[in-house]
Amino acid sequence: MKKWMLAIFSTLFIAEAIYYNVIHDILILIVFMLVAIGLGGFFIKKKRGYDGFFLRMATGFGILALIVWLYSFFNFQPKSIYWVFSLAVIAKQRKVIGASLNDAFRAARFAYVRRPWFLFLFIAVMLFYLIPAVYPVWQYDALVKHAAIPFQISQGSQWDYNVVEFIGYGDYALLPHLLYSFLMSLGSMKALVLLNMSFSFMVFLMLVRLSQTIIKNKAFPYLLGCIYFTTPLIYVLSTILYIDIVPLFFIMSALLYFRNFDKNTIVSNLYSLFFLLGVAFFAKQTSIYLIVPITVVAVYFTWRVLSFKQGLHRLTVSFLICIASFAPVIALIWYKTGNPVFPFMNQTFQSPYFPAFNFTDPFDDAKLGFSISSLLSIVFHTSRNMELEDGGLGYFLLLVPLAPIVLIFKRNKLAGFLTFICLVSYVLSIGMTNNIRYFFGAIVIATILVAFVITFVCNILFRNATMNMAVHVVIIALLAAPNMYFIVKPSYYWGVQKEMINPHDNFMMNKNESILEAVNRKDVRLLSNNDPFRGTFAGSYYTLTWYNTLLTDKLQQGQIDPVELMQSFDYYLIDKRIPVNFGDQMTENNQKLQGVLHKVQENQSHVLYQVSHKTILIDQSYAEPLQVKVSSPTVLPFKVEGNQYRIDLEVGPANAGNHMGRWQINWVDDKQQFISTSLIPFELENKRKHYISDIISDVPKNADSGILYLTSHDEQPIAIHSVQLIQQSRSNVNIIDQLLDQYNRKWPYVER
Repeated sequence: MKKWMLAIFSTLFIAEAIYYNVIHDILILIVFMLVAIGLGGFFIKKKRGYDGFFLRMATGFGILALIVWLYSFFNFQPKSIYWVFSLAVIAKQRKVIGASLNDAFRAARFAYVRRPWFLFLFIAVMLFYLIPAVYPVWQYDALVKHAAIPFQISQGSQWDYNVVEFIGYGDYALLPHLLYSFLMSLGSMKALVLLNMSFSFMVFLMLVRLSQTIIKNKAFPYLLGCIYFTTPLIYVLSTILYIDIVPLFFIMSALLYFRNFDKNTIVSNLYSLFFLLGVAFFAKQTSIYLIVPITVVAVYFTWRVLSFKQGLHRLTVSFLICIASFAPVIALIWYKTGNPVFPFMNQTFQSPYFPAFNFTDPFDDAKLGFSISSLLSIVFHTSRNMELEDGGLGYFLLLVPLAPIVLIFKRNKLAGFLTFICLVSYVLSIGMTNNIRYFFGAIVIATILVAFVITFVCNILFRNATMNMAVHVVIIALLAAPNMYFIVKPSYYWGVQKEMINPHDNFMMNKNESILEAVNRKDVRLLSNNDPFRGTFAGSYYTLTWYNTLLTDKLQQGQIDPVELMQSFDYYLIDKRIPVNFGDQMTENNQKLQGVLHKVQENQSHVLYQVSHKTILIDQSYAEPLQVKVSSPTVLPFKVEGNQYRIDLEVGPANAGNHMGRWQINWVDDKQQFISTSLIPFELENKRKHYISDIISDVPKNADSGILYLTSHDEQPIAIHSVQLIQQSRSNVNIIDQLLDQYNRKWPYVER
C-alpha cells in the first residue's frame, strides 16, 4: 500500500510538471543543484547524511555565485561556458555528488519507513506549490528588478552597476541574481522561481532536522509542516520571484552546525559557518538581523574552547572569509557611486546619483515594539507593516511569547538559542525599519518554536499516544483552515488564482511586453514615463519615476530641457492606466515635443512613441550650381555626433549624356587621419532632381569628424544646386551620454 501511494504521488508530480511544460526547467535545475553539490564537495568533505547534503549544496551555491560575479567583468556570452563548466564539475566530483545523493536518499528512505504519511503529504504540498511557482512572473519587484538584473547579466555584457539608468542596479545584494543569471544562461527561465521553491522546501527540511534535538513526538513534523507551508507569507515568498527565501537557505544551513549545540563542532567548522553567513548577507542585507545573534554565540563558544591566541586567529580568519564573500561588491559600488549602501543613508554619504536624504520605508509610520498591541497589529493588521493583507502571517505567531515560558519547564539549549535568535532579530529589525518582511527569517524560525510550545503542552495534557495524536490533528486543522482559506480566496492578491490552472509558457506577464516586442533590442534606449516594469527588456530602460531620481530631480529643477532629454532616447513609453509624470513637460502637451514624438503603436494599456532625432548638419543652396567632378570636388566638413546619416543632393547634369553621381563621406579620427569611406554611386536623370541616400550607418567608432564630398562618380561634371546632410540618430553628446561619461570616469564602464 505504501509503495503504491508513493508511486501515485510521484507520478502525479511528474504528470503536473509535464502538464505545465516545465520538465526541461526541472532538469536544468537538477543539473544546477548537482553543480552546487560538486563545488561544495571541494570544501565540505567529512559531513555525511542530510547535514552534509545541505551544507555542500549551500557552500556550492555561494561559491558559484562568486564565480558568476567574477565572470560578470567580462563581455562574453556565458551560455556555452556555463554548460562546459557545469559538466566539468559534475564529471570531476561525480563520486562526491553520488555519495551526497546516496546519503540524502538513505535519510529519506529512513524517514519514509518511520513516517510514510509525512512523505506523501510533503509531495502533495509540492504539487500545490508548483501551480503558482510555474505561473508567469507578474509581481511588482520581480518585474522592476529581480528579473531585469539576472537577464542583463546573462546577456553577456559586463555588469556595470549603471545607477544612471536604474538605482536598483546599484544593489550589492547580488547573490540571488547571479544564481538566476546562471540558470538563464543554461536555458531556463521558469527555473528561477522553481529555485526559490526548492530553497523553501529545503529550509523546511532543515527545520525538521533541527527539531529532532528539541522534542520527541511523532506528530511534531506534521504540526511543523502545517504551520510552515500554510503560512500565507511563506507560501507567497516561496512561489514568486522575490529573493527573501534565498538568504534564509544559507542561514538555516549554517544553523545545522548548532543542531547538537556542541561547542567543539561549532568551533571546528567556524570557517564554513562564517562563509555561509557572509553569502547570506550577499543575498540580502536584512539577513544581518539573523547573522548578528548567530555570530555572538559562535564567538562566545570560540573563546570557551580555544586559548586567546588560537581563538583570535580562528576568528580573524573566519571574519575575513565572511567579509570576502560580499565586501568586494560593496567596495566597488562605493567607488562607483560614493555610497556603499546605495541608495540608503545618502544623507550621510552624499552620492550625486540619489537625493541627499535617508531613504525611509513606507511602512515605518506604524511603529512596532515589545507590547501586546504590536503583536496583535502584526497578526491582525498585517497590512500596516507590509504589502500583505491583514492576517497574512497566520495566527500561530500569537503563541511565540509562550516559548520563553515553556523553556523554563523544558530546558533545551537549541530551542533557547533559536528563541534568542528570534528575539535579537526582531529587536535589530524594528530598530532599523518596521517592515515585517525584513524579519521574515525570524518568523520562519518562530514556526519551530510555536510547534515546540504546542507539542510540549499536548505531551503534558495528553499522555495517551492516540489521544495526543488526535489533539495534534485537531490543532493542525484549526491552524491550517484559516490560512488555506486566506491563500485560495479569490480576493487575495497574492494567492492562488483560477488562471493558474491553465499552463502558461511565457516567463512573465508584463503588460508592456507586447507593445515593446518590436523594439526589444540591445541597441535601443527607451524612456518610460510612468511604467517601471523593465522585465526582460534587452535595451536600456530609463523611467521618470523615483527609480531614476537623477533624471527627475534635474527635470524638476529645470537643469535639463525636456526636448533635449527626450532626444537622448529612441522610444518613449506611457502607461495610460496610471497618472502621467511631468504631464506638462514630457507629453505632447508640450508643443516643442509635437514634432519630436511620433506615435508608432498603441494598445489598451500603453502608447509607444518613436523619438525623432532628425538634425540638419549641413544645409547649402547655390544660386549658381556647383560644377563638380572627381578631380575637382567640393568638401564640407562636419563633427560626428551620431551613427546614422542621410544625404540629400539636388543635382542636375552639367551637359548632355549619361552621368553618375555619388554620396560620399570620408571619416577621420581626432588627429584628422583618414579611417574609411562611405560611398554610394547613383545614376542621374536628364533633369534637375533630389537624390536622397539610404541611411549611412557604417560610421567607424573612432570617427571624430566627417568630410562630405560633393562630386560626380567619374570625370563627367555634374551640377549641385543644393545639399543637406541629415543626422538620423540621436546625438552622441546628448544628456544621457553626458551623465554616463561622468559615471564612466570610474571602472567598470557602462557599455553603450
